[in-house]
Amino acid sequence: MGLQYPKIQFGSVTANVVNADDLEVDSGTLSIDVDNNRVGVGTTSPGTQLEVQDTTTSSANTGGALRLSADDGAAMGDSHRLGVIEFTGAEDGSNTQVVGARIEAITDAAWTNIENGCALYFYTTDGNASQTNVLKLDSNAKATFAGAMQAEGLLTCTGETNGEYTALVLKNEDATADNSGSVTVRFDLEDTSGAAVDSGSIRVKKLESMTNTAGTQNAKMDFYLTEDGTITRQGSFLGSNEFSFGKRNSTIGIDAVGGTDSNGKDFTFKSGAGTGVGDPGNLLFQVPIPGVSGSSVQSFVPAVSMTPEGMNTYWGGTAALGNDTGVGDIVTFGAEDTSDTLAAGRLMYLHTDGKWMYADADAVATGGTQLLGIALGASVSDGLLIRGFFKLNSYTEGTWNEGLPCYVSEATGEIDFTAPSASGDFVRVVGYGTDTSGVIFFNPSATNIVIA
Repeated sequence: MGLQYPKIQFGSVTANVVNADDLEVDSGTLSIDVDNNRVGVGTTSPGTQLEVQDTTTSSANTGGALRLSADDGAAMGDSHRLGVIEFTGAEDGSNTQVVGARIEAITDAAWTNIENGCALYFYTTDGNASQTNVLKLDSNAKATFAGAMQAEGLLTCTGETNGEYTALVLKNEDATADNSGSVTVRFDLEDTSGAAVDSGSIRVKKLESMTNTAGTQNAKMDFYLTEDGTITRQGSFLGSNEFSFGKRNSTIGIDAVGGTDSNGKDFTFKSGAGTGVGDPGNLLFQVPIPGVSGSSVQSFVPAVSMTPEGMNTYWGGTAALGNDTGVGDIVTFGAEDTSDTLAAGRLMYLHTDGKWMYADADAVATGGTQLLGIALGASVSDGLLIRGFFKLNSYTEGTWNEGLPCYVSEATGEIDFTAPSASGDFVRVVGYGTDTSGVIFFNPSATNIVIA
C-alpha cells in the first residue's frame, strides 16, 4: 500500500485518496486503478478498462448505464447526431489510428415535445479507411441492410398488424433504363465435403425498363433449383398472370399415396367463375405449331377448350404430321396376331378373338363391320388410331384428293382412294382427304355395301 492521505472535499463530493497512485471518489462512485489502467463507476475493483456497475436490486429499470449526450441549448434538428461510438486501431508502427467501425445515433426528424425520432447507423471499414453504412435501425422499427444478410440460426420477423405485415423488403436501387435490375433470395446447401452448393433461388426481375408510368412497371418471378449440379430456372410467374416452365420437359403431378388400399387424390382444374348472368370463364389449352424457318418463333393455336356447353377439340396443326403418324382417339387394347404383324400405317380390324388383323375389302368378315384402327407402330402398346387424323405413306393406294373419301382396300392392311369394284368386295368409307397432301380424317363408317 502507498502512503495514506486524508479525505479531500470537492463541493458536495468527498474524495478519499487511497495511495499516491489510486483515486477513490465517494466510496466507489468513481475509482481509478492505476496499476491495471482501469476505471470503475460504482465499483472499486473494475474488471475492464472501464466498468459501470449498478449495485441496486436488479429490475427492468436498473443495471449499468452509459449515456452519450448532445445539448447546445436548442432542440435537436433533423439528421443531427446525438452521439457516436468509434472503434479504432493502429495501421502502422507510428500508432496512426484508423476507425475500423462506428455506431452513430442520428435523429430522423426535427425534435419537439411530441416527436423524438432517432435511428442507429452501423458502419464498418474496408479497403483504405473506407467506411460504409451496413445497417440502419430506424424509428419505424425497420432494419435496412446495405448488403447481403446472413443468419446462422433461425431468423424470425414478428409483427402485430390488423392487416398486411411486411416482414422483409429487398431493394435494388439501380435505375438504369433497361430490364437487367433484379433482387434474389438464395438457398445454399452443403455437400459431403462441407462445400456450399447454390441449391435454389427466387429472383424478381424487371420485364422492361421501369419508368414512373404504371404501364411500364412489369416484373416476373423466377424459380431456380439445382439440376445435375447446375442452378437452372424451373419456372416463372409473369406480371401478366402467366406461369411458364423452364426450357425442358415438365410435369405437374400429385405424389402417390402410401399405405394399403389407399385412395388416390383428385387433381382439379377450375376456370374463373363470374357472377350472375355474366359469361363464365372457359378452360383453354393451346399448343405451338411449326414455324416457316429454322429460327422463326412458333405460334400457338387452340387445342382444347372446355366451356359450360361442352368440350371442343381443335386440329389446326395436322399439316405438321410426319409420314405414317396420326393424332386423335388412340387405343392400346387388344393383342397382336402372329401373322398379321403391326406396322405404322397398317389398317387393322379387331377380330372376335381380341386380336388386331389386316383389314381386307375382299370379304366382309375381314373389316366390313368390325372396329377399325390404323396402327401407329409395331406393337399394340404404340396405339391404334380409331378416329382422328393420319398421314398416309406406306400402305395406301389410289390418288389422294382433298375432301374425297377413301376406303378399305382389297390389298390387305391398306387404304385406297379408289373404291373396290370386284364382285363380292365390300365398300366401306374410312375417311376423307384434308387440305394437306396425304393427310386424311380417319372416321370409319359403321356401314358397308357388298358388290354383287
